[in-house]
Amino acid sequence: MEQRLLFGKLRNIGALGDTPMADGTRRLVNLPEKFSRSLAKEDIDQLQAEAASRDFAETLRLFRDLSSSDCGLRAIQAEALRAMVSSVRDRFRCPEWQQDATIPLHLDYRCLRGGNPALGAALGLLGSSLGKNSSLKHDLALAGVAPRQKPISIPLQVARAVSKSISRHGGGEIAVGSLLIELGPSYVRLKMVAVRAPSTPSIAGCRTVVAEDFGFTNTSSIVVLRSRTPVGEGALSRISGHNGGHAKKLTKKLAKAFLQSHVAGDDVEVLETMQFDGRDFLTRVSSHAARVDRLRSEIDRLYNRLDRIRAEINLVAGVEASAIVPEVAAMPDHSRYTAMHARFFRLLKAVGRLKEVRRAVYCTVAGLKKSWFGYVAQRKADLAAKHEAVVVTEDLDILAVPTDNPTRDAPLTR
Repeated sequence: MEQRLLFGKLRNIGALGDTPMADGTRRLVNLPEKFSRSLAKEDIDQLQAEAASRDFAETLRLFRDLSSSDCGLRAIQAEALRAMVSSVRDRFRCPEWQQDATIPLHLDYRCLRGGNPALGAALGLLGSSLGKNSSLKHDLALAGVAPRQKPISIPLQVARAVSKSISRHGGGEIAVGSLLIELGPSYVRLKMVAVRAPSTPSIAGCRTVVAEDFGFTNTSSIVVLRSRTPVGEGALSRISGHNGGHAKKLTKKLAKAFLQSHVAGDDVEVLETMQFDGRDFLTRVSSHAARVDRLRSEIDRLYNRLDRIRAEINLVAGVEASAIVPEVAAMPDHSRYTAMHARFFRLLKAVGRLKEVRRAVYCTVAGLKKSWFGYVAQRKADLAAKHEAVVVTEDLDILAVPTDNPTRDAPLTR
């Protein structure tokens, strides 16, 4: 990397920055600032000519020889190149360890002998020891630095006190999300990132809820309800039973019958209702989908033309019909070849422009979806803040079904 950077800097030694310095001089971006003022244009031209006359090996030889002589260059020119070498070496200099220096390296499955199963097993063992407040000793086998090399074994230890300390803070199930190695000046230390599953807040004791039902046409129906008595655990268990399982349709009927026979208008008050019709949203998406279909058809048509022109170009050039057409015309003196070659790349650019337009349409559709669902979510949040209520939604378990007809009502949200 260091050698390639030196070669590139010398090849572009005359490159100037866009923003002038304080005195109006444009800076030579590949040299320290002082040489932008001390080097004359003739010096830059001569160094640029030297760079153009040397290949990679000869350029590196020049930089090596500059350590002992000026290599036939003027003193200011040689000094500028030595400063270039010094700046590149400072950039790629090895880090200097200090007493408290550490380098953290996060481990993924490629770092362990055994790959993903080995990493999963190690994370599972650590999570189990934390959950049981127990200690753990385990040897972690890191992959060698070369193929078929012996693994690098690093001891992994978790004290019981550490497990208890982590378990004491907060609720929820504990798991280990990832591992990392901490490299110090004279030690290697394994560390883990412990994560805790977020606990679902209970609505027991609440009186006001914002309930929503999303329809198959992205229509959102929202109602704000207030109960005369706080919601109890018994009601929550009935609701959870009605929300899933193999007998979902049956339990919904039972829930409806229970509400009709047990809940009166005096028990539950409807504070506010709201409905957002998603048909306009789907109509907008449908119009963009039709445009994507037209663009796809045009791109396919151009690709077919490109295939025919490529076959003709390669037939004239005497190569295989499926060979890649070079960007530089291989037969510049052949009039038919050059005409077809120019036409081929004009059509290829047109394909690129159509793909850019199609990509913009995709971004527009993504923005529409984000705006619609974000708008509905914000209205729910506004109702919850207005009535100091909790938001309750249905636990949907219906997968999205793709359709070739964008105008047909499709289950886009369930």
